[in-house]
Amino acid sequence: MRKCIFLMTLGILAMPIGAWAEILTPSDLAGLPQRTKHILMRYDACLHFAGEWSGEPSLDQYVRQRTQELDCEHIERDINALRRKAEAHSRTRQLIEKIEYGYGACQNETTTPLLKG
Repeated sequence: MRKCIFLMTLGILAMPIGAWAEILTPSDLAGLPQRTKHILMRYDACLHFAGEWSGEPSLDQYVRQRTQELDCEHIERDINALRRKAEAHSRTRQLIEKIEYGYGACQNETTTPLLKG
């Protein structure tokens, strides 16, 4: 059973960025510039992978490889640059907030949750 779950996880991790972005949907990204889409998908994927460390050496090695391919080390710099550009573009700002809220990274009073239940 453990081997089966591990293999399924590897299959999911091998998909393109957009396929394992958990928070964003294709309709969220429709009409945005390609560079903006790419940064948002990377941010979503990097936050996703941040929670994937398991202590299982082979899985952790794969997660490390994927985060390096995504350049997660520099995602904060890139998302902050996008955030500065997005000051006049509310849709991009809302998508950044949606990602942060979805992963629980958005814990300040100045950001309102976009997902109301």
